[in-house]
Amino acid sequence: ASGKYSAAASWERVSASLLSRNPNYEEGLEWLRRLKNERILQLALADLDGSIDHRELEEELSFLADFVIRGTYQRVLSSRGLSPDIPLAVFALGKLGSREMSYLSDLDLVFVYKPPSGATDDHIPGEIVNLTQRFMRMLSTPLNEGPGYLVDARLRPTGNYGTLIVTWRAWQEYYKERADLWEMQALLRLRAVAGSPQLGELVESAARNLCYRRREPAAVWQRLCHLRQRMQRERSEEREDTIDLKLGAGGLADLEFLVQGCLLVEGYRQPSLQTGSVRAALGSVLQQFSDL
Repeated sequence: ASGKYSAAASWERVSASLLSRNPNYEEGLEWLRRLKNERILQLALADLDGSIDHRELEEELSFLADFVIRGTYQRVLSSRGLSPDIPLAVFALGKLGSREMSYLSDLDLVFVYKPPSGATDDHIPGEIVNLTQRFMRMLSTPLNEGPGYLVDARLRPTGNYGTLIVTWRAWQEYYKERADLWEMQALLRLRAVAGSPQLGELVESAARNLCYRRREPAAVWQRLCHLRQRMQRERSEEREDTIDLKLGAGGLADLEFLVQGCLLVEGYRQPSLQTGSVRAALGSVLQQFSDL
């Protein structure tokens, strides 16, 4: 089998055209799933024969997830008779947010709603809650054409026990007043992927301002060291005869914490450090240390 694959833009044009011919709700979702599976197969073949490098593969898998998320959101929104202009936005965090997805990555999603002018600031209509719940189910539920994505909404400001959707006011208040440093680490990767473009830009801008501001370096590094040691102690599978390349001492998590610490400490004054991708920021971070 050939490892050749079409560029993301041309693949999206063809796929969008196929979807437009299937206005039926259920058939459209099946087609989305079919297109997803075929695209992953194309990318896997390219990966096997070396015609795509690891960085490109991560970006392509992230682009594919974006496409499925947007398509699913639009189908569910339309099926419920809601206006495409509702002030709800879907944001990616984690590997999807930084466009560093692997074949088995979860979709870390956060939902923000901005009540229209005149409405109560903290009220989220039931139809919006139902829309979001249905959307998440349609992303993850296996269909005839195969499995979906695993969806994780635990990175939302209110945590696993809070409401699924957070209002714009509550989002701002949480990150300005109560967010721990590990939550700012996660916020570095925030990216709008579906829903209201205006609200998406508003929240992205606020996230940049929150992440890239002046901080006391010693306090940041002390907290990050504590968080990293706790991660290693509680989650690492490293033993005397086993090395955990991700969470063990000297593993990938150490590199990630080092890079993200630099983003949180120095990002406010260096545009080259204003990125959610560890890989993209690594060169600038290494330059920082070489200049010391």
